[in-house]
Amino acid sequence: MKLRYTFLFTLLYFSFTNLKAQDTNLSLGAHIGITSTSLTNTSSALDVRANAGALLGFRIKLEKRFFIQTGFDFYGSSIEFDSFESPSLNEAIEDDLAYNNFDIPLYIGYNFWYSKDKETYFRASAGGALSIFNDVRDNDLALRGSDFNQSVGFLKFGLGMNHKFITFDIYYDLGMNDLLKRIDGKVSRFSFTAGVQFIVIEELF
Repeated sequence: MKLRYTFLFTLLYFSFTNLKAQDTNLSLGAHIGITSTSLTNTSSALDVRANAGALLGFRIKLEKRFFIQTGFDFYGSSIEFDSFESPSLNEAIEDDLAYNNFDIPLYIGYNFWYSKDKETYFRASAGGALSIFNDVRDNDLALRGSDFNQSVGFLKFGLGMNHKFITFDIYYDLGMNDLLKRIDGKVSRFSFTAGVQFIVIEELF
């Protein structure tokens, strides 16, 4: 765990140092997308499958070649349990666990492979996020809001593309602690988003 945080802070410092040496732009954007969420490191008795969900968010970015990005994302997530031993009901249950959470991400990354007109380029990024539990839908698993850890840390890795003001991104997120209090299982999540991004201040510093 300590090594992961050291790695992230080292990359953050390196990116910020390089930003100061460039004509850095400030950009704002928004995006929508779809997700696929499951649990890893679960017990062998727990049968879990990924389910689709949705997300909506906005971004704030300082960038030139290197970039730092943060923002806010709202996720509607769902995980399918095919064989779940409910702690309170003491029996096997099948149902979807649908819940909402807010993520506050922090990415650092690099823009590469620019087109000749500089209007299309690709991005690679890595970082982390703090995910805050919001609400859970009624379910047959007898899991309620009190069964969730109120915050979960994530490691995030992404690839993206910008074409003029249009953005596309693919992310993989890996939970650093368990989603539920009494059940082992870290969130594993893939996301695909499409959005828009505009430069609001050129050559900020």
